[in-house]
Amino acid sequence: MSLSTRINEAQQAADLEMTAFLAQMSDSERGAYAGENVGKALDRIRSIKQDRFNYLSEDMRGADNNVTSTAYYISRTGDLMNLTGDIDSVAVKQLTTSDINSDLIARQNEINEWSNENKLDTLFFLQILFLCLTFIASMVYLQSRGLISSYLLNLFIVLAAVFAVFVLVNRARFTAVRRDSRYWHKLRFNSAEAPNIKDDKCGPAVVVPTKKAKKKKSACPSDIASLLGDDVAELPVGWGGSS
Repeated sequence: MSLSTRINEAQQAADLEMTAFLAQMSDSERGAYAGENVGKALDRIRSIKQDRFNYLSEDMRGADNNVTSTAYYISRTGDLMNLTGDIDSVAVKQLTTSDINSDLIARQNEINEWSNENKLDTLFFLQILFLCLTFIASMVYLQSRGLISSYLLNLFIVLAAVFAVFVLVNRARFTAVRRDSRYWHKLRFNSAEAPNIKDDKCGPAVVVPTKKAKKKKSACPSDIASLLGDDVAELPVGWGGSS
């Protein structure tokens, strides 16, 4: 015998027992019994509904808390994304500023290096000039004492002057050709040559008072004026560009 068959038989036995029990009661007893059972059934249903309502209320409160937490997390995520974007923008600006500053520092170092080397060259030439002047003064003193002749003095003066001029030209040439070409603030650019515009081979335009144009063997740009009629302004020399 299966379990479902036994359950059905138990239910039928309970129904028969309930029927026999109600048959033994009078009408007033059956009414009182029904009223008592209805009250219990209503109380039980009310209790079940209240428990169900409380359960659903707790679920709704939990869902509301979850929604609130999710909204908070979304807002917080947006704030973090904005903060990350601001940090990224600041980092990009700092990198750009760093690149600009590094370029400026490199250029300033080049300027300082050029200035220092220029001072060293100037000091070197001044030292050479001082030595030449000292040498010339010594030769003048010796000539005044009669130890050397005037011809020899003049020769020494010329040699010292030539040596000083040679050193000056050499250092200036080295600075202009070799040293300045390495620094951006001393670069020199060749100026563009002026375009060579040749004059019209046919010469200036000739104004013809008549409307009829004379025939020529070859047409020139200046002859266009004669084809335009009377009172045409004279075209300048060289109109028509280079040939």
